[in-house]
Order: sequence, then C-alpha cells, then structure tokens
Amino acid sequence: TEITPGGEAFESDRIRLLEDEVATTREALQQTIEELETSNEELQSLNEELQSTNEELQATNEELETSNEELQSTNEELITVNEELQVTAAELSGRTGELMSVLETAPLAIMVLDTALQISQATNAAAEMFGLSRPVSNPHGSQCILPENCPSLAPICNETLKLGEPISREFTSKGSRFKLTCSPFFDMRGQMKGSTMVVSEFPGLAQELDLILDHAEIFMLNRSMDGTILRISQKSAGVLGTTRGEAEGKNFFKLASKKTADAVKKRDGALMDSKSGRFSTVHEIISQEDGQKLWMSTENFIFADPSLSNSSIYSVGTDITDVIRARDTAEETLTQLQLLQDLAKVGFWALDLDTNALHWSSEVYRIHGEDPENPPPDLDGGLEYYHPDDRDRVMKQIKKVAKNGGEFHFKHRLINRGGETVHVESFGLARADQSGKITKIIGVFRDLPDDS
Repeated sequence: TEITPGGEAFESDRIRLLEDEVATTREALQQTIEELETSNEELQSLNEELQSTNEELQATNEELETSNEELQSTNEELITVNEELQVTAAELSGRTGELMSVLETAPLAIMVLDTALQISQATNAAAEMFGLSRPVSNPHGSQCILPENCPSLAPICNETLKLGEPISREFTSKGSRFKLTCSPFFDMRGQMKGSTMVVSEFPGLAQELDLILDHAEIFMLNRSMDGTILRISQKSAGVLGTTRGEAEGKNFFKLASKKTADAVKKRDGALMDSKSGRFSTVHEIISQEDGQKLWMSTENFIFADPSLSNSSIYSVGTDITDVIRARDTAEETLTQLQLLQDLAKVGFWALDLDTNALHWSSEVYRIHGEDPENPPPDLDGGLEYYHPDDRDRVMKQIKKVAKNGGEFHFKHRLINRGGETVHVESFGLARADQSGKITKIIGVFRDLPDDS
C-alpha cells in the first residue's frame, strides 16, 4: 500500500506517542520495582521481627507452661493448707468455746476491755462484782457499779493503755482486801488491742496483815518510784492527815507538805545510791493530823514486786519521840551533873552488876589520878585503888547493897596513880530494873580535905 506524505506524518506521531507511553510506562515500572524492592526489604525486616517475636512467644509459652505447673502445685498445696486450716479452725472453735466457758466460770473477777473501754468479756464473778448483766452486751467500763472503796476503772484502764504496762491498785471493801490489776494485751503484730482487768481477793494472811496496818502502832508506806501510794498503814496515813482508803492510789508527794516531800526525795536519792538497796534514817516530821512533832526511825528499802514492772520503795518506821525526849532529858541532866561536879568537886559513878563494868565521871578520874581518855577499870580494878586495910570493907558494903538493895555511905582511903594516899567519901544507891532485879549501883564520890 502506498503511503502518502500525510499518512507518514500520522504514523510518525503515533510512533512517538507510543514511545512516550512506553517511556512513561517504563518509568512507572521502574518506580514500582523500586517500591517493591523497598517493600520487600520491609517485609524481610518484618519477617525477622516476627521470627524474633515467635521465638519470644515460644519462650513465654514455655515459661507459662512452667508457671502453670507451679500454679498447679501451689493449688494442690493450698488445698492441703485449706484442709489443715479447716481442721485448725474447728479445733480453735472448740478451744474458744472451752476458754469462754472457763472465763465465764472462773472464780476470779476478770473483764476484757477493748481500746474504747467497751467490755467484751467478763467472768460470772466480775459480772456479780460490778453489776453487769448476762450475757455481756459491751457496756462501757464507766458503767460498772463499783464495790465500796473500789477505785474508778476508766482512769486505770486509760493509764494502762497509755503506758503499755500493768497497773495495780489495792482497796478494802466490806472487810475484805482486794487487788485490782489492769494489764494491756496485744495481737500477733504487737498492736495493742485492749486491756484485761483482774480483781483478786487477798487470802487470810494478807487480811490479817491488813488488820495490822489498820490498827497496829506501825508506820508503813509502800509507794512506786513516781510516788503513787500502793499500801500504807493507818498511822502513816494519819500523819498525812488522811485515811488508808483515801491515801492509796494517790501521790505521796502531793499529800505531804513541801518540806516533807523534799526531805523524802533527798532520802530516795541516797537509797538509790546505796549498794545494799537499804537506807536507815532518823528524822523529825510534823503530823498533818494534829500538828505534833514526831521523831521517826525509818528503814527504807527497794522491793522488786513480781506483779509490777517496776520496783517500789518500802518505808517502815518507829515512833522514837519518847526515846529522843528521854535522851535529851538525860543529856540535860548529865550536863547539869557535870556542871555540879565542876563547881562542887563531886564526881559520880555507876556499877553494872551484870558485867561488873564501872563508869566514872571526869572528877572521879581526877581523884584517882587517871586520864579520862582511858577506859575505866572493872569492879576488881577499881577496888585495887583502895588502901589494903580498907579494901574488904568497901567490897562488903557493895555486896550487901547489891544483894539486899538500899544504900551505903563510907569514908576510906585510896592510893591514886601517883602513889598518894587520898581520903575519899562515897554514897551509893541500888537501882532495880522493871522486873525488880537489882542491876546497878550508882553513887557520888569526892575527896576529903586532909584535916577531915
């Protein structure tokens, strides 16, 4: 077929158009190839990640299988423990019932209180003593009907919960002596859950001691280290201007006068410093009951009471006012005698018939030519000073008065330490003890002028 010039041009344009489309298609294919290569690389990377993830999943699966085995083992153990707990719970339930029965029927008055002072449990004895209804319906401790002279329960419980240690109080009610002890109790973690209160009645011996403290002429005080009076005799309470029932449970240092309190604190310091744990004193006090001055001989000692967490101090005293007054009177009389012998040159002497021991005043020493710093001789030694011709007569007069009582008077010679002969005059008088037995001879003694 013959191609015309116009046809040639058309074919040429068509060819160029096809070439352009081919070039465009090639570029598009090239771009697609590059994208496919990129996607292939991403797919390869993703495949690697999937492979790694698969390995991790396989490892996790193995761990889960192990954990599953452990859980199965733990589950079996828990089943065993649960069975044991069920058995233990049954035993505890039985024990709890037994304990509740024991608690209710125990002869002691026991109450269990929580931290809010609600009474959760009480023995029959406690219910009877404090007027609680049965069964106990969680009344507050302050609602208890207190026996006569029983201290208030709420402050004692609060103090126990505050300090975390037992507190004891004693009281007398209707002729019987009781001891009230409040102790904290804790759970397994050491958290305080409440307190138990036990009231026990003293046995017969303690009641007898209580009667002694009420009526005997004895000064006794037992107090804690902070001064709280645990036990006191009526005589000691009277000195404080109060009674036993009012004093016990109160602080001694608040009841006593400031002067007495300061003196006792000072003695407490000496007691604490004492290695023996004992300290004796003689001191003067003024009774707040009648204002009288009393002299007391007191023995103080530290007592470790097993029912208390801390030791307490016991003070046992004796009224020695009469002894001190007698001593003061005797000292005044002795001073007067010494003044008299210095003025009148008359000495005095005494003979103890039980021991034959002599007592010489300074003037008697001077007459015998002896040093007053030296001890006096016994009876035989004293007779040796007399002239040999007079010695037997002196001895006979002493024996006669020692046997029959009465008095004697003699004038004889003695030879003093310096060898000088001295004429002396002596008067003697027998003295008997309260049983009537003659135990002493007392007398006066003077030297006579040479012309007499």
